[in-house]
Amino acid sequence: RREKPMVVVAENFFTALPGWISARHCKSLLIYDGYELIIPDSTRRMSKRDRFWYLLERWTVRRADLVIAANDERARLMAEHYCLNRTPVVMRNIPASTNTKARKEDVLQQFPVLSRRTADEVLIIYQGDISLSRGIDRFVRALTYLGPEYRMVIVGGGPDLDRLREIGRPLESEGRLVMLGRVEHRLLPLITAVADVGVVTYPFQGLNNIYCAPNKLFECARAGLPVVATNQPPLRRSVENYGIGRLIGEHDSAEETARAIREVAENKSQYGKALGRFLEDHRWEDEAERVRAAIVSILTESRCTQ
Repeated sequence: RREKPMVVVAENFFTALPGWISARHCKSLLIYDGYELIIPDSTRRMSKRDRFWYLLERWTVRRADLVIAANDERARLMAEHYCLNRTPVVMRNIPASTNTKARKEDVLQQFPVLSRRTADEVLIIYQGDISLSRGIDRFVRALTYLGPEYRMVIVGGGPDLDRLREIGRPLESEGRLVMLGRVEHRLLPLITAVADVGVVTYPFQGLNNIYCAPNKLFECARAGLPVVATNQPPLRRSVENYGIGRLIGEHDSAEETARAIREVAENKSQYGKALGRFLEDHRWEDEAERVRAAIVSILTESRCTQ
């Protein structure tokens, strides 16, 4: 009787080689989910550590039975750079829907600083890693070019939290900048939904950033928030094609960033249909089904060759 083929899944570069070893030992198929892009490029120097992980991935990825990438751009890059026989299947970084028992009232009770001070107040929100390389300071400085009704909420922690707080100290003392720090993951969707404009910003160095695959874009859309985002190709494709916000360039000033925020905030009511279309075309269930079909395909191929 033929044994059913087994599958070993290696997630990201640091599990690539252990995953291959495990698959060989168990006589299993290897699925490699490379959701971080570590291919070297000319915009940044590769450290010895990064080069070590890259070499392991380069050796292993060609031996995987199925490779998964986080967007179309990454899939093409990996196929070309590693000379893969088959382009990686794409599973976009769309978070699954979650049921939370928390209510908006609970969030406002836990974080009273999020309550609107005036009826016309505009809340801008950024959630994620606090690193100045992402250009978060540009959005903080943009507040000085906006009226007092604009307030920014920053959620998360990171290496530059203290530096960002120093940059925004005058605004924080005025109550126009709120830094919540790290919060429970289950509360993030509700905190986001309190705001009016979402911020999605990434560095412009490194292929992993240039071809970013942010879940924040989908989280903002689910909360009904149009975005102001940096214009890396994947973000530009989503924001422009669906009309769900405004883009800013790598060298745009804080004043130009403020202008983009103002345009989005003043026209927020017009983004509802665009956000709905975007969510309709970007469902976690569709991503899961695409990968499931690809796994079934390699399992079928394996049975046929036994």
